[in-house]
This record gives sequence, C-alpha cells and structure tokens, in this order.
Amino acid sequence: MFYELEFRSRLARETKKVSKEARKKGLAEGRKEGRKEGRKEGRKEGRKEGRKEGRKEGLTEGWVKGEKRVVCDMISRLTAKGYSKQDVITAVTELTHFTVEEATVLYDKLFVK
Repeated sequence: MFYELEFRSRLARETKKVSKEARKKGLAEGRKEGRKEGRKEGRKEGRKEGRKEGRKEGLTEGWVKGEKRVVCDMISRLTAKGYSKQDVITAVTELTHFTVEEATVLYDKLFVK
C-alpha cells in the first residue's frame, strides 16, 4: 500500500512536470507560428497600402505634369498671337491655379534663353 501511494505521488509529480513542460513548448510553438502568420499578414496589408499610395502619388504626379504641359501650351499660343509677357502671365494666373511666380518661371523657361 505504501508503494502504491508513493507510486501515485511520483506519477502525479511527473505528470505535473511533463504537463508544465508541454505547455511551455506549446506556447513557444504558438508564439513562433503567430509571429510568422503576423509577418505574412503584415506584408500583405503593407503591399496593399503601398499600391494604393503609389497609385495616388502617380495620379497626382501625372496630373501635375499634364497641367504643366497645358499651361506651357497656353503660354506658347498666347505669345505666338502677340500677347505681352505680362498679359500671358495674367491670363495663366486667372485661368489656372498657378501663381504669378509659377507662371513667370514657366514663361521664362520657354522664352528666355
């Protein structure tokens, strides 16, 4: 009977020890898998956000370049029709969102050498 009690006591301690170790190991594996999965999801979200931001920046950049081209064309046409530099710059600033300084810089780039 004594041996049986001793056996059960040791068995209980070993079971508790093994259970504790298994729990530790399971938590470590879970953390490892969680990190791996988290990185994967993070990359996916980052790519999606990056593409969205890139599109927005690209459209903005394209719009600015296109608008600049239109204004340069406007300056060229008005100058070709004989308008003065001041009249051209006034027309550009009234018809677009360009400032006097921006319009002057474009005019000078096109006609002042």
